[in-house]
Amino acid sequence: MVKSRPGGQRVAWLSATFTGMKHLLLNTFLLAGLATQVLAQSVTMRPAVAYGSGGSGTSAVAVQDLNGDGKLDIVLANTSSTVGVLLNAGTGTFPATATTYASGATSGNASAVAVGDVNADGKADIVVLNTNDSTVGLLLGSGTGTFQAATTYVVGSYAYPTGLALADVNNDGRADVLVANNTTSSVGVLLSRSTGGLGTATQLSTGSRSPQSLTAGDMNGDGKPDIIFGSSAGEVVVLLNSGTGTFTATMAPAYPSGGSSVQRVRVGDVNADGKLDVVTANTFENSVSVLLGTGTGSLGTAASYSAGSNSGLTSVALGDLNKDGRLDLVSANYSINSAGVLLGQGAGAFPATATLFSTGNNSAPNDVVVADVNNDTKPDLVTANSTTAKVAVLLNSTVLAAKSALTAASMVLSPNPTRDTALLTVPATDQARPVQVFDAVGREVRRQVLPAHTTAIAVEVIGLPLGAYTVRCGEAAGRLIME
Repeated sequence: MVKSRPGGQRVAWLSATFTGMKHLLLNTFLLAGLATQVLAQSVTMRPAVAYGSGGSGTSAVAVQDLNGDGKLDIVLANTSSTVGVLLNAGTGTFPATATTYASGATSGNASAVAVGDVNADGKADIVVLNTNDSTVGLLLGSGTGTFQAATTYVVGSYAYPTGLALADVNNDGRADVLVANNTTSSVGVLLSRSTGGLGTATQLSTGSRSPQSLTAGDMNGDGKPDIIFGSSAGEVVVLLNSGTGTFTATMAPAYPSGGSSVQRVRVGDVNADGKLDVVTANTFENSVSVLLGTGTGSLGTAASYSAGSNSGLTSVALGDLNKDGRLDLVSANYSINSAGVLLGQGAGAFPATATLFSTGNNSAPNDVVVADVNNDTKPDLVTANSTTAKVAVLLNSTVLAAKSALTAASMVLSPNPTRDTALLTVPATDQARPVQVFDAVGREVRRQVLPAHTTAIAVEVIGLPLGAYTVRCGEAAGRLIME
């Protein structure tokens, strides 16, 4: 049985895209010898500015550079069976109302959306989840911010999917589609085809566990995106990837999330140990939970933090809002019209309760993403506001103080730009350090380990879309261009 968010409506939750398009640098550190790092102990946001979604209600939001101008644009899933597109003016402002495209649904409720390059033509495509139809709609992009009419694909008979993610699960350079089929207790995998479009959905039975939400990430460090889903019974399950797009589902262990139903699941390295961790949104407990990853695909015990009293949160996102090098958590607080911010305190810990920022009167945000929409290097907040059919943009106004970084922050990347690999050189230390590559919205897309007493490593970036990335090794960070 699908547990609903407050108000009783069946909804589905968007997951972070593992494969993207051209990227704009989010956390840029220009390093030469002794570097300067900016940080702040708190975070402030400007008042929310709302833009029309073009629909009667807004379910989910994603951001990506849709027209190749280096500015992050907004994509929305509307309950009126449409997808809304807002192209960025460059200063974090957008048109008053979104341009809309039909999602391909016949019975309403476009409930989640993701952006990635499904046909490997270097242009951003949109995938939208049509829950009531048990389909996904694929809208191929032109590269100029416009899209073709949706082609729909069945994800399962009466599956009523409630979660969506994109990831290149079979390593062919094209984004594949993953869906959480709650009513049939399965995960649907639709591989992208070399001739264009998507193949027939393969159903991975999850046994007695009913997926409510899902995402993708490399949980065991083998370079292959795994599936992570949260169940309607409050469990987190990791399905490890064989490398060919096949997964073992029925025997995978389940980890309690600390909530009675996982409405949203995300991944990120919250304790900076080079291993992906899992974060969940627990609507009925008004909390966010963190399950630290071991690097082998298993998870630790959940630690829970309040998203706000009676918050009724429906989503959670990650990003470094105050530029202190630690991932922070942001919740979409449906019941109290706000975004809740939990600043990372190190070692994967967070404050007991969130700082709240209004998303607008009666906004009831369903979803939230963290992204730098005005190109000032500070991540901003974007929320999908359900009852007002708006998207709210909260620009980050945090005043960042500067401090001197350690000598170890010196980094050289060569060649730069590159097409496949870049040699990273940093001063040696007596400890192994994670080497991480992040895309425009702070998602980790590659991860390696630099051994102790070692000064160089070849950073493997082959297969990543063209654009700018952040490479981090311990306290060192630098910009790498893929061309």
